[in-house]
Amino acid sequence: LHESQVSMLWHRGLPEKRFFTGSRSGALIPWNLHMERNVVSERYKPCMDLKWQVFGEKNKQAITCMMPWENKIICGSMASTRNIAVLDVERQIAMAPCGKAEPAPETLRADEIKEGHKLGVLALARNDYSDVIVSAGFERVPFVWVLKLQNFQPWKLQDKHDPHRGDINGLFSPANTPQIISSDTRGVIKVWDIRTFHCVQTLYCDKRKPDRPETEMEAKLFYSSVT
Repeated sequence: LHESQVSMLWHRGLPEKRFFTGSRSGALIPWNLHMERNVVSERYKPCMDLKWQVFGEKNKQAITCMMPWENKIICGSMASTRNIAVLDVERQIAMAPCGKAEPAPETLRADEIKEGHKLGVLALARNDYSDVIVSAGFERVPFVWVLKLQNFQPWKLQDKHDPHRGDINGLFSPANTPQIISSDTRGVIKVWDIRTFHCVQTLYCDKRKPDRPETEMEAKLFYSSVT
């Protein structure tokens, strides 16, 4: 590989489980894993004839995050717009399997590119309780998507009284629950209820006194529990 890889994904939902990496120039690369081979350098081989520019040749921003969704992959990009792509990689791999004599096209045709974010996306998560996808990044507000609906405008998870103070760099959804957990670069963790779109709890991960005096005790209790 001639450039650094920013994100990675092990997709268990495909007929043949496959490993993917996302590069700093927006390329999605599938890998062939030959774990039975004795030489370590021969176990991991990037499939360069299936190197896809997910967001097109004109948008070569880094693929910052990836997640599986059914037999597809959802990619988030550092681009300021059109930065979430839904890809049917199984169909594309079937059309041009790795090792084919004729290389595949450089640009993978995404099934859909989502518009809504106005700044880069850093994190993705799926809530299986409601079957929705959540994305977040530099806008400091999680977006909620219903991917099965065409031209769907995302909902936003907003806490106007105590919002995220830094870029959201982590999203997690516990299995079979209506909760979404978001974290930011300033050490704030928020727990959301997907049924009401409200924040139900805010936690602080540092000793610094929060901006709001009434949350000082909560911050001290949380800090003492994790140190």
